[in-house]
Parts: sequence; structure tokens; C-alpha cells
Amino acid sequence: MNRFFFSIWVLLLLFSCNLKNNSHKNTTISLEDQLIIALDNYEYKKACKIIQLGADKNIIYNKQPLLMYAVSKNLTNFSLFLINDNADVNIMDEDENNTLLSLAIYNKNFEIEKAIVEKGVNLNYKNKKNDDYISICIIEKDYKFLSYILLNNEIQKLFEKNKEKYLYQFIYNWNLETSDMIDVMYKENFEVFNKVPVLLIGIDNIDVLKFFINKGIDPNKKYFNPDNDEFVTPLEYAYSAEYKYTHYLGTDSKFSDESDEVKNIRKIIKFLKTKTASPHQ
Repeated sequence: MNRFFFSIWVLLLLFSCNLKNNSHKNTTISLEDQLIIALDNYEYKKACKIIQLGADKNIIYNKQPLLMYAVSKNLTNFSLFLINDNADVNIMDEDENNTLLSLAIYNKNFEIEKAIVEKGVNLNYKNKKNDDYISICIIEKDYKFLSYILLNNEIQKLFEKNKEKYLYQFIYNWNLETSDMIDVMYKENFEVFNKVPVLLIGIDNIDVLKFFINKGIDPNKKYFNPDNDEFVTPLEYAYSAEYKYTHYLGTDSKFSDESDEVKNIRKIIKFLKTKTASPHQ
């Protein structure tokens, strides 16, 4: 009788062990699942190790290819790991029309930008707004990377072909470093400045006006004004802007004399009057 119960106990024990073994086999987590768990917990060093073990580095994570996710989140070390592990650098987010490189430019991450270029990314790209990589750098004011890609022959040819377009973009996206970047890109060949109404484009920014007048642009010259199909001097254009600000804006509203817009345009008028004869004097 004791032997009988002992046998039953042994059988139950073996059955229990078998269940545990099968359960363990059934709950083995794939490398890709382990990778996702690591990413969910922001364990990027662990994620690198899991990829080295054979996990797919091109998985879709948060609705993006993994490398695009890493670059968009500005994860420098993880992004560089994936790039150096030969992840695809020419991927594009079709919905947003972003490339890997454009995302890196938005973050101004030179390490990632440089690594992407060194891996042979296609530099012939335009987004839905027809902006190429030069334009994106100008708009995002990423001048360090812009200087770097201008060493590329394709990019240099693109710049030479579209100098006027880029000059417009520099003026519309002006900051303290813009004048230095224009000096670098256009060197001493400033003939393009006379082809673009730079003083009209930059009429609301006194730094723009000072820069181009110092480069020799004539403030007495009349430029074509598309607003009314007339040729006007910068000062005439500034007076027109002042009148518009203080009298009407296409609606019943107007700026007060104390508004920044009115103060700024009057400061510009005062500056231009020292550079040219005023029809209002």
C-alpha cells in the first residue's frame, strides 16, 4: 500500500515537472519582444546588446522604423550604434515626409548628421515644401552642418544653381549668426545681392538692412514691389508699412503706437533716412 502511494506521488511529481518545463518553453520571449521591452523601459544599452544577439534592428517601434525613432528622440549613442550596425539611413517617414537626415537637422545633432552622411545617405532630397537639405539647414539655422555638407560636390552645385532662393531664405530666417554664414557661402561674390530685393525683403529687420547696405547695396535704388506693381525705394516701402500698421491691416484692427511692430518700423525709417533722401522730409 505504501508502495502504491509512493508510485502515485512520483508520477504526480514527474507530471508537475513536465508541466513546468512545457510552460517555460511556451513563455520563451523572442529577441524582438525583449528589444521592445528594453525600449519601453528606456534601457538603450540593453537594447544594443539584444540587437547584437540577433534581434531585428529594422523593427517598427512606435509606428516608426527603429532608427528613425532613435534619431527623432535625439538618442545620440543609440542612433550611432544603429547607424554603425548598418541600419538603413535612407528611410523616410512617408506621412510626415521626413527623412532620417532631416530629423537630425531639426535636432541640430552634428554627430548623427555626420554619421548619416558618412554612411552614404542620398543627398538629393526635397520635402513637400520643395525644401532641400540646404534650405532645411537655413530654416533650422543649423549652420555647422550646412558648412559641412557644402564640402560635398553635389551640394555645392545645388547651391550655385539656387543662390537667389537661399538668399531669400537666409533673410526670412535671420539670426545673429546669419551674416557670418552668408559671408562664408557667398564669399566676396555678392553680385547676387543686386538680383534680389534684399532691402525690401528684410524691411522689418534693421540688422538685415545694415548688413546689406554695408555690403554696398544702394538704399536709393528702386526695387519692384509686388504688393502694388510699383518700383519703390526701401524708405518708401518702410513708410508704406508704417501707414499700414497704424491705419489698417486688412481688417478693422491696427497696431498702436506703442506696439513692437510700429516701434520697429519707425526705428528702421529713422535709420534709412540717414542713408537716403526722404520723400517725406
